[in-house]
Amino acid sequence: MKIVRAALFIFAMTLPINTWLSNACLIIFFVLVILNLIRAKPQVSTIKNKRKLLYSVLPLFFLLFFGLLGSANLDDSFRFFEKSISLLLSPLIFIFFTQNQLKMAKSTLLKGLFIGSTVSMLYLLVMVFYHYFDNQEGFSIHADLFNYYHTHYNFTNALGMHPTYLGIYYLTCLFFLREITNKKPIRLLWLGLLLFTLLFINSRVIFLILFLYGLLSYGQYLKKALVAKKSKIIVFSALAILIGGAVLSVMLSKTYIAHRLMNLYQFELSGNKEQSINQQNIGNPRWIRWQSALTLIKEKPLLGHGTADEYIMLNEQFKKDGLKYVVDSNYNAHNQFLGYGIRFGILGIIVLFHFFVQNIRRAIILKDMAVFMSFVAIFLICLFENYFDRNFGITFSAIFLTIFTYMMFEANPIQKETLDG
Repeated sequence: MKIVRAALFIFAMTLPINTWLSNACLIIFFVLVILNLIRAKPQVSTIKNKRKLLYSVLPLFFLLFFGLLGSANLDDSFRFFEKSISLLLSPLIFIFFTQNQLKMAKSTLLKGLFIGSTVSMLYLLVMVFYHYFDNQEGFSIHADLFNYYHTHYNFTNALGMHPTYLGIYYLTCLFFLREITNKKPIRLLWLGLLLFTLLFINSRVIFLILFLYGLLSYGQYLKKALVAKKSKIIVFSALAILIGGAVLSVMLSKTYIAHRLMNLYQFELSGNKEQSINQQNIGNPRWIRWQSALTLIKEKPLLGHGTADEYIMLNEQFKKDGLKYVVDSNYNAHNQFLGYGIRFGILGIIVLFHFFVQNIRRAIILKDMAVFMSFVAIFLICLFENYFDRNFGITFSAIFLTIFTYMMFEANPIQKETLDG
């Protein structure tokens, strides 16, 4: 069991560092657990609640089979099966885990992810400061530290990762920080490191998730302060947040961070087919691309166009709609719900929506804010990215979200009645 745990730990630790190593450790974990299950010969009847499977990521995998009905590219479709195999194996393997084994797996994963995220953040910060000072004389720091060349893709490129996908690894550690370590100085130091790193990550959806988490956390803090009748703490904390927010806004107002935030409305939600991204580049706004995706969904709303046909069909539709910049980039829908709608029709959207709604509902009833934020965060990312199309999102969700889902089924009897009712 120690080897299994070690493989799970290294898988989580290498997620924010190296995708190849992470995948290799995940394969080792699957093989070891399957061999243990074969030796133990567990009976299916011993599984306490088979309904877990319906709320896990397993239905997302079975959508791939449904997509074969309308797919014209079977070879590419089977590549999707290979890439998404963890969406099948994780639910089927973890359903044989006892409650204590699930707790152990969760603890192992979170500690591994925490260490890997810390190493990842420190490495990226060292690299960005090295490049920043290498291109200037002296060691003075100005607002250009947060310009285009040091943030977003240019920041995470040192690890070859997408800023949003890397950001969700970091935020998951934040959600479960109290479970990972009970030492307050370590939590405060790590929180400072995280917030500084996220400025360079410069992902708008990550900022949105962070804001939502901060809002909910502050709401909980206010509730406790009101119960304890600590009015001075409420006033001083509110003033500190307002002053801190104002100072940060002024400091970042002339940086690429502020430009990207403003660009959300000026570019991404623009109704023009072509719009300036920045002074150098022109592109096709996301809102216009989503309209092209909706056109494809309307063509085949029931069966969809097939498991692997989103890119091909969108590329043709983009050409019809005169969106030449996204054609050159071979973009997908940049929205998982629309992407599933193109591939699997209305059923795909319903299955994905059910997955999030049911798990978020259970987390709310159980008052588990960390799990609640984990599912809400992935849901929000799915509004702007094809999250379950890329290895970064598939393996992370298959392991972490499956364990979170299954552990919510281990609620106390009163909560179980509420959930199952």
